[in-house]
Amino acid sequence: MLKTKQIYASADPSDGRRILVARFYPRGVKREHFDDWVRELAPSPELLRLYKRGRITPTEYAIQYQLEINNDRSKEALHKLEHEASTEDVTLLCYEPEGEFCHRCILKRLILQGNFRPEDIGHYK
Repeated sequence: MLKTKQIYASADPSDGRRILVARFYPRGVKREHFDDWVRELAPSPELLRLYKRGRITPTEYAIQYQLEINNDRSKEALHKLEHEASTEDVTLLCYEPEGEFCHRCILKRLILQGNFRPEDIGHYK
């Protein structure tokens, strides 16, 4: 099973492997709060800044994010997560509160269904 959570949310046994998919280390979080840190699947600081400031739409963000992770290192990390999620419980973690649209939503869809379409964004608004 594959879940997503905010990094600051309490750990739960049902989380399984907790994987941080953020570019920068979260303030106030001990290393024991997650099992692995996969920076290759985090959006670039520039892309995140544009999205947070409202300079690009969620659709543009999703498209640009997928272009950013279309490289060998990111693809390898994505395939590894696909395999792990097919054999054990995995929880993807980043800073955004649960229910907010962010790259975790895109990653989850990519891992589970192999694609992310702009119309999928509406499920997180």
